[in-house]
Amino acid sequence: MKVFRLILFLVVLITGFFFASTLGSFSSFDESSTLEVKIKSVLVDLPKIPPKKPEKFLWIKPTHYGPPNFPEGKLTVLETPVGFGQVAVSQAISQQVLSLHSTFIILGIKEFKGVVFEVTDTGEVVGISQIDFWLSSPGQIEALGDQSILIQVLTRGKP
Repeated sequence: MKVFRLILFLVVLITGFFFASTLGSFSSFDESSTLEVKIKSVLVDLPKIPPKKPEKFLWIKPTHYGPPNFPEGKLTVLETPVGFGQVAVSQAISQQVLSLHSTFIILGIKEFKGVVFEVTDTGEVVGISQIDFWLSSPGQIEALGDQSILIQVLTRGKP
């Protein structure tokens, strides 16, 4: 590789000496001479860099609500009909991490694998530092339990 670079350098150096004399000199220009320079602009599409996926993981203490006291379709305080995959968060959490329309998944509970949850309500009714899940079946309630769970934030809503 070093030999190739040396040969390339010598070729450029030698050809420069031969062709430099044919270019003329700057002394042939005087103040009345004009030099025209043409510039061609080229538009280049830069590659799109996908936004980095957030890697925010949180341990939270879940609570839940649902039928019969809060049936599917009933409106929240923000007048959003409730259903599976929707959660309400406390104001403390909504201000720090999960604002309205944020999405997340639950890690480590097979009953919720692949389910993307969305924050559809916030408020003081939800306990401090809690996320309140709307669940419709006893199996879902049992799977969620009352232990702390690990969630991964996918997107953050607008605060």
